[in-house]
Amino acid sequence: MIGTTVSVLQDVYAVGDSATAAVLENAPFAVVAAGLIVAGVWLDRSGLDDGAVRRVGVRTALGAAVVGIAFGWLVISQQFVRGRVQPVALAWHTVAVGAVAAFAIGVYRARLADRRAALSAERDRFAALFENVPISVLAVRGADDGARIVAANPAFESVFGYGEGAVRDRRVDDVLVPAGDDRSAVGPASPDSLRHERGEWTGREVTLETETGLRTFLCATVPVDAGDVAGYLLYVDVTDREQRKERLRVLSRVLRHNIRNKLTVIRGHAERLATGSVPPADREDVAGAVLTAADDLHGVSERARSVEATIAEHQPTRTVDLAAVAREAAAEVRAEFPSATLETALPSTAPVDATSALVTAVEECLRNAVAHDDDAAPSLGSVSTSPTTATTNSGSRTTAPGSRTRSGATSSPAPTGRS
Repeated sequence: MIGTTVSVLQDVYAVGDSATAAVLENAPFAVVAAGLIVAGVWLDRSGLDDGAVRRVGVRTALGAAVVGIAFGWLVISQQFVRGRVQPVALAWHTVAVGAVAAFAIGVYRARLADRRAALSAERDRFAALFENVPISVLAVRGADDGARIVAANPAFESVFGYGEGAVRDRRVDDVLVPAGDDRSAVGPASPDSLRHERGEWTGREVTLETETGLRTFLCATVPVDAGDVAGYLLYVDVTDREQRKERLRVLSRVLRHNIRNKLTVIRGHAERLATGSVPPADREDVAGAVLTAADDLHGVSERARSVEATIAEHQPTRTVDLAAVAREAAAEVRAEFPSATLETALPSTAPVDATSALVTAVEECLRNAVAHDDDAAPSLGSVSTSPTTATTNSGSRTTAPGSRTRSGATSSPAPTGRS
């Protein structure tokens, strides 16, 4: 603007041009100068961060320097080489510089538009993933009093019973209730913890209250930097995995016990035979006992393989009539152990959602109760169904392992003998 004013004054007082001609000649450049001033004021008040303001200022200064050097070189070369300045050449070079500047701005704007389109598409894909992923996910932001919820996906609502509107802007540890007293386990406790975990995927196991009772989750924290969202909390239900691991540990303990007992029997009889301490008349009976123990050990191994496969693999459930299964299992056990007394007190039907292993589980339960009873004529009392739901200290409903009931029933023998 100062240069334009000086040019007008020079034309009027030094060259002798009329004021009107001088103003009209310099009017376009005055408009450009005024536009630069307005742009500078807007940039100062735009709210952009200091780094962005500096980048714009540096680029503007570099552009002005390049154009100034180009025109300075043109004017100096014309003045000293030709001895005069050629206005037409200056005009054409001005057009060329303007075209180059417009081209550069156009390329920048096109790349910026492509980047925005890519970010928009990525945001849409992430939003679709957030809405449809079967894992409970919370988007959280940092706050002075802890991490607060920005959004919750539908899977979170189906598991924990809280819709997004009910949890928005609440603290994570106010919404999720852990089994113990350590509420910090449900998520990051403060903005500092989110900043500390930024760029890292951290995970920990935590037991939380859900719509169906206590469940074990792997809580994964994924820190990000996306505007209001400081991170995502993923709650992966690992209850079934933990139950399978626990059942495998129990199976291993039972197998060690049974194998040790059978091997003790086999070793004891074998030592008696080896030392010759068994009378000739009893050798056949002792050898038969060894063979029986070996057969039992083989049977334990086969059943263990079947049970291990059942526990280790996730099997689909189907609707099963537990009352009919219990009646059939009782009939099988009566046929196998005629001397045993086994009564049933079952409803006409007891539909449950269970895997195919339910039939084997009920049969083995009754068979073991009879086989390990010391009485010559064992009596199991009665086989009945009872609710599998129980109330925890917090008042929530939980389902006993084995099957998910529709009528609330599971098979349970009530032995009266020793077993």
